[in-house]
Amino acid sequence: MTLEFPDWPLLVAPGFGLRQLVASLVEQVETARVEGPLLLAGCSVGGYIAYDLAEALLAAGRRVGLLAIIDTSVTQTFRLYDDDLTSPTRAGALRRLYWNLVRMAKPDIRGRRLGAPASLDVPVTVFVGRDPHPDRPRPPDLGWGAYCRELRIVPVEGDHGTMFEEPQLASLSKSFADSVAGAAEPAAAPAQVPA
Repeated sequence: MTLEFPDWPLLVAPGFGLRQLVASLVEQVETARVEGPLLLAGCSVGGYIAYDLAEALLAAGRRVGLLAIIDTSVTQTFRLYDDDLTSPTRAGALRRLYWNLVRMAKPDIRGRRLGAPASLDVPVTVFVGRDPHPDRPRPPDLGWGAYCRELRIVPVEGDHGTMFEEPQLASLSKSFADSVAGAAEPAAAPAQVPA
């Protein structure tokens, strides 16, 4: 099942924030009556949203079998220029939408969890581009180690943008499929030790 963001006017409306977005996504899951553990994924700013969605679903009594975060850094800052936010073009509107999502998601994660012990009790896989921007140093786990109890880091070819282009996309696709398959497999029975 693919979750849908609310319509554009609501997403960019003043006062619409991460909690409202996550509540709308939880409602979609409940309405669809999805059974079994949920496998969630988010890329870039979507990683923040997927993290909060996992927390909300757990609080609602749902099981989350995997949270896949694709190249989302908790520690990096974002820079947008004024002309990005006022441009009347479609690209400008998309940048405003992106900025609104970053504004509502990132401060919420950093503000209420920074320095807190690992809290999310879900298997988390973070896919990290092997070629980060040279002017933006970042930790190997992109800062997620402070927020997740069970964290796996998977380096993939490319950087934040090029990992979705061939030939790097093949590496990301295989790593992602392997993580999903691993999360979907039932846990193996413990080995019996002969007496």
